[in-house]
Amino acid sequence: MPRETWAPYVDGVVAAHKAGTDLAPAVRAVATGRSWLPVKAKWARRAGGFLTHREAEVAELARMRLTNQEIAGMLGVSRETVKFHLKNVYSKLGAAGRRDLPGWCDRA
Repeated sequence: MPRETWAPYVDGVVAAHKAGTDLAPAVRAVATGRSWLPVKAKWARRAGGFLTHREAEVAELARMRLTNQEIAGMLGVSRETVKFHLKNVYSKLGAAGRRDLPGWCDRA
């Protein structure tokens, strides 16, 4: 099923190989109105500086080709906040836009 179909309705994602450690905290987070999304550690250490946890979340969701509106809905923030974080991500990674994010072509 394409990600675009389910992403707007998902508040949490747990990788199958992390279910033993992440499932209970993910359920607690979603039950209390927060989101639980995977953030790859590689995003935290990129050339040009460190990304904040939120910047890494936004970058990973953008890399997965979600729109700013979809990212905002999943994270419970405004679309302008998503744009702000993406601007910081692009600056720190030396990227011109989403297509320059590492792994963009891997998601086709």
